[in-house]
Amino acid sequence: MARKYEQYEQFIVGYEKQPSQGLKAAKKKLQRNPEDVVYLLAEAHFLQRLGREKSALECCQDIKTSIKDPLPVLMIIAAQEIIVHCQHALQSFTHVAGSHLSNLWKVAIDGSGKGGTSVKEIQREMLRAALDNEYWDLAQQVFARLQKENPKLPQYHFAWVALSEMLADRMSSNESTTRDNLRKLAYLSAKATVDNTLQKKDTPRIISSAREMRLICQIYREQSHDTELLELLDYPDIGIKSEYIKNDIEFIRIKLEVMSVKLQWGAIVEFCFSALDELCSFREQQSSTMQAAPGEFGWADDWKVWESMINADSMLSQSEATNGLQKDDSINIMNLVGRFLVLNPKNRNAARASLLCHSIHDPSSMLAECQSYLNTFSGSHACFEDLRSLLGQLTKEQQDKVCEDMEDELLRSPENEIEQVSVASQTVRKVTKLKIIYHTCISHGRHAVPDNARANLWIDLCLDVYSHSLQELSNGDESADDACILAIMCLVWFAHKSVDPAWPNSYLVQAACLVENLRDNSPNNARAVLLSLCISHLLGLGSIALSAFHDLTTREIQYDTLSHLIYTRISILHPFGVDLRVMKALDDRHKNPLDGIAFALKWKPKAVDNYLNMMTKSLENFPFDKLLEFSRFKENLEKSMTIPILTLEKRRIARITGQNGSLETALRYPFDFSADNRDFKTIPDFEYAGEEHFYHLVLAGKKPDQFWLAQQTLHDLIQTMPTWKMPLPETQVQLARDLLKYIMLHRADAANELTASEIEVSTGWKHLLNFTFPVVGEVEGLMLRDPETLQKKLDDLSKWLKIASEANKLTLDMKKLAAPPFADHTALQHCILHLEILKAINKCANAALAVSKQKNHHTHGKLSADALHKMKISVKGNADEIYKYLREIKKGLESHGIEEVARSFVGHGKIGEKIEKIVPLERRQKYAREFVESGIEALDGVLRVKV
Repeated sequence: MARKYEQYEQFIVGYEKQPSQGLKAAKKKLQRNPEDVVYLLAEAHFLQRLGREKSALECCQDIKTSIKDPLPVLMIIAAQEIIVHCQHALQSFTHVAGSHLSNLWKVAIDGSGKGGTSVKEIQREMLRAALDNEYWDLAQQVFARLQKENPKLPQYHFAWVALSEMLADRMSSNESTTRDNLRKLAYLSAKATVDNTLQKKDTPRIISSAREMRLICQIYREQSHDTELLELLDYPDIGIKSEYIKNDIEFIRIKLEVMSVKLQWGAIVEFCFSALDELCSFREQQSSTMQAAPGEFGWADDWKVWESMINADSMLSQSEATNGLQKDDSINIMNLVGRFLVLNPKNRNAARASLLCHSIHDPSSMLAECQSYLNTFSGSHACFEDLRSLLGQLTKEQQDKVCEDMEDELLRSPENEIEQVSVASQTVRKVTKLKIIYHTCISHGRHAVPDNARANLWIDLCLDVYSHSLQELSNGDESADDACILAIMCLVWFAHKSVDPAWPNSYLVQAACLVENLRDNSPNNARAVLLSLCISHLLGLGSIALSAFHDLTTREIQYDTLSHLIYTRISILHPFGVDLRVMKALDDRHKNPLDGIAFALKWKPKAVDNYLNMMTKSLENFPFDKLLEFSRFKENLEKSMTIPILTLEKRRIARITGQNGSLETALRYPFDFSADNRDFKTIPDFEYAGEEHFYHLVLAGKKPDQFWLAQQTLHDLIQTMPTWKMPLPETQVQLARDLLKYIMLHRADAANELTASEIEVSTGWKHLLNFTFPVVGEVEGLMLRDPETLQKKLDDLSKWLKIASEANKLTLDMKKLAAPPFADHTALQHCILHLEILKAINKCANAALAVSKQKNHHTHGKLSADALHKMKISVKGNADEIYKYLREIKKGLESHGIEEVARSFVGHGKIGEKIEKIVPLERRQKYAREFVESGIEALDGVLRVKV
């Protein structure tokens, strides 16, 4: 049996880079024996690779098995992988494997022992594959059999119940009867467990731990049995106060959430108030507020409890049914907050509760409340975050007054500072005030022309605090670093909004100098590394950005949440690997974007694999109460938008750098990926509510979303078509139709997601699409094919090339004037975007010339070879203009770039003077040299892009 799988694996590996040849070889083998499962599966594999999903499914259905000769487990898993992929591509996936796959597994289990595999091992593999592919019916069948064989082991029953609920929740609405029956079955099983426990029946199917109660809560909540669930949570034998739950905050939060859904505001207030009141009374009777409180109310001092109580009280006050009692509730809550603060004035939860109460019931007192909170907690790192959502409630005059007072305090000499407070604590207090000034005065109203005088003063204050702390504290102090980060953020803002006629990017160069100095002083500051990555991207210094991403020491899920910061648009910024001496020792994935993306894309299957190992480690200990959590985690990963972004960038780099290999892999519908796991919050952000987030200022291009994905997928499809060795698969044809429809319906999103250069070349891609599909796409019904239309499409494309050439000269001339000495991200992206489409036009022209010579091809005699050759000449002319611009910028960098950059570090009056004091001369010289070296390396990379 094992030999069959080895034979299959060797066969598909041999043709992995040539799937079309592999398909031919498999068909040839099947001519001798049409029922050979090895080559049937291989044929299905290659059909799926080539986008012919319907045919692949038919092949899988032809696979037969028997008790005497069961299919090896690994081959069943391989067939299941092909089937699930095809169903997703055809949008027919329903989480139900069906009878054919069920039978393959049943025969494998019934025939176990023939291949040396035990029943338990096969069941474990069946469960693992079912969870991986989300075929909940197969997983349910595993535990249906196990609970039948082991009636005294309740864990199999609860696993079966959990999977029944999971299957019902995921089933298609077309199967409503089956779905409703499964939901009813899961609910009745959960209710029977509750009844068995309350009635103390002699059965193993009872609640004996928090695991069973957690599962019951999940089922009741999924099926909206909220009233019953609240009753269960109040039962002394199985509820929150039972020996199984022991006032676990997880279940208390469940109760609060359910009461919120039921709009039981009064009950929430009563529940939270009584627990907090008991806790306060206990602490009032103790000699120390640090003494641990009993478990029955020790959980109460949790921010979720405070917040739920105050928000519920607010909802009561807004209700039409409000009476005088409600006002008493609000007074009682304020008194309770006061009692907690008397016990401990630095109780953060109580102080935050006081802020929230005043913001709801007494907005006029917010200024005094905020100042009081600031006086008490400004030495806490969390102070600004606690206040930021409430500062917006102050009037503009109050905000200005707060900022002016804080500026005056910060301008006082160090001698006036309180001696009893440590330098570290003083630094935290100062930085908290700097954040508030930035939040309410600097970032507020950012759409207007910046107040240069105030912003310059504020940057000066930030750098003063940072400089002073460097002298007094050891490197790596978080608050001191925040002072420097605030100055960097303001410089980035200046670079975007400056009305200074001088080179605006000099502000970015100063920001880059400060952030590199900060990294040298605090090498473990991840936010400094992220800013270095982003600012380097903005300046077009790809090698420094890649080096910064290496220093982030990204691990595990961060490849899903953070890798987009380095790899989004990397193909049009730095497509080639870095060949600088300073990065020689790094792994290829840290200096070559293609290898880095390939590594990042491997994380998802690794993460799912690890989770599956944990879930299926032991059938006896299957974590049935974590099944919903696992499902959501896995779905979130598999539908992550990061996957199509990185996949498109990887394919794009391969084309731009000439490392195509085999791109005969069908593209997936990008809107299958709906989970946006990209993390932008790790980038520092102290912006005013409603203002543009800071990350928008440091991204090398606008934040891409569904429209960008649709357009890039379509561009990929256009470039794939001329190299496809057979008619385009129906799934890819449908994908093209869907993409065109989406782009047409959502074209207004272009301004929000595409850069100016991306919008500029999109017209060219449209003309190329109109020409490519009817000529080499073999797509009937998608484009017209009559001779006059074909020639007109060719003429339109040629005209666009001429217009693009003239526009390109103007754009590049302006970029020379606007951004010496670097070719920043806008210039590099502009050049590569144009080279990319020129490369695609050239490839399409070559394909058109080739097919039009074939007498049996529909374009024979309908396209002018002279016109195609002239178009190729235009392509070369456009590319030469871009190469000329790049060489001029490179020449300037090589001759006087270091001097210009070093001058920029200390420019702009006081800001430059402060940088000169903070950053030692030898470091400034080092940074200038590294920046120029990186800039030249980036230019060399673009010059390597051959059309």
